[in-house]
Amino acid sequence: GINAEYMGVLDRPCGIRGLSQIFKSMDRDHSGFLDIAEFAAAVHDYGLPISSQELVLLLEALDCDGDGHINYDELLLRIRGSLPARRKKAIERAFSKFDVDGDGTISARELRGRFRVVMNPVVVKGKRTANEVLGDFQAAFDANRDGIVTYEEFEEYYTGVSTLVANDKHFELMLQNAWLS
Repeated sequence: GINAEYMGVLDRPCGIRGLSQIFKSMDRDHSGFLDIAEFAAAVHDYGLPISSQELVLLLEALDCDGDGHINYDELLLRIRGSLPARRKKAIERAFSKFDVDGDGTISARELRGRFRVVMNPVVVKGKRTANEVLGDFQAAFDANRDGIVTYEEFEEYYTGVSTLVANDKHFELMLQNAWLS
């Protein structure tokens, strides 16, 4: 049977928030990631009939950076699926506004200067401050601090944001409102 602790988790909200709560309940040592023992315990507690070999293969498939652990971002990345074509096109249009020479890169400084953080959904809802979102923005778009933002970095950021927006029209509107023309 399924462990009673996890049954309560199954009654929690669905979606990204629910997934976050489930992940936190599996992270028994509160380290921010699941090691093989925590992952195995969760698989067992949920009553999933997989072998030890399959467990290792599943952990390896979810472990994007190959460090032997699964953090929440890795889990989310692997299960969220691909970006819908309509949203991908909206991201491409936004990026092309800045990539004037068409080389697939733009200056992180210019990008940051045109980002309307006050229109970000989490700022609008009061869940995060504008400064917190700007910090995330900088880390997402220029993690290696080279001052250059590639299309891939831009798309990855908005693929994550996409999971928080229910429909395509709202996503497109949010993307348009995020940038100064």
